[in-house]
Amino acid sequence: MIRAMVLVMCISAASGVSAQEAGAPEGAAAPAVQTISADAEWAYLKKCGEDKDDEVAEAVLPDIETWLAAHPDAADAPEAQLLKARIHLRLGDYRAAIVDLLKHLQEYPEAVSGPSARKLFTETVGKKLDEKNAKILNEIAKTPDAAADKAARLADAFGKLAARAGEDFYEPLVGEFRAFFGRFLSYAGRDVLQLELGDLHAKKGEYLAAKLAYEKVIRVYPGSLFMATAKRALGDVLANNLKEYDAAINVYQDVASSYPGTEEAWAAYVQLSKLPERQKKYALAVEIHEKIIALYPDKDAAYDSYSAEARI
Repeated sequence: MIRAMVLVMCISAASGVSAQEAGAPEGAAAPAVQTISADAEWAYLKKCGEDKDDEVAEAVLPDIETWLAAHPDAADAPEAQLLKARIHLRLGDYRAAIVDLLKHLQEYPEAVSGPSARKLFTETVGKKLDEKNAKILNEIAKTPDAAADKAARLADAFGKLAARAGEDFYEPLVGEFRAFFGRFLSYAGRDVLQLELGDLHAKKGEYLAAKLAYEKVIRVYPGSLFMATAKRALGDVLANNLKEYDAAINVYQDVASSYPGTEEAWAAYVQLSKLPERQKKYALAVEIHEKIIALYPDKDAAYDSYSAEARI
């Protein structure tokens, strides 16, 4: 209710009419088609977003985000992205602001607002982050090749941030991953980004979300070159975090049989050497130990499997 009142006041201020006048006359028929001007909408959003009242800026922030999602390539989009960051800073959310600014620097490297975004990014990172994370963010935010594919630039930046400091920027970063998936439907590296999102969830301790992200890679991208990695990661979350041991055993068996000789297969055998006995699947446990002895005779685990098999 408060947000609606705030936005009506912004409309009135921008148009020069009262809130009552802004509404349609009583009994008037609505037009069949309304043409929406992106420029006019942005002018209104900008006025509200720059209002000195923080409540007004906070109220209009979701509408700025919606406008950006609808018009990411508009002439005013870089300015809107910068305004979004400024509002987040005003509201005390410096993490969201840093992600906003990182996106600005990667998506709009040649924008007029670029120097302002760069200056604000450098200042915020320097003030809010420790030396280690500041170095990471500054490395990721290096000026990109403007001729490179925009989707690739964004995916690279988000992936690096997720891998190196994702836990600290979890919420705004997850939001950017989701926005990316909705926007760049034909990007060739979606499977990689989905895998990186799963890893981000796992690092944050959001294990169910991680499980679903890994399963999405497996089911939606069956031709992915990273299928073994995704399956191994799924198995690890099931076994180590969600305690779904039977499901983990099935996944590890698939990895071990489908990708022989790989690092993922070896990791699967290591896990399989522990799980079946825990689940009282003794025949399977003996079978796994025999395979380890046959396939990896030079590893220390082979000796452990000899001992475990004799004990079982």
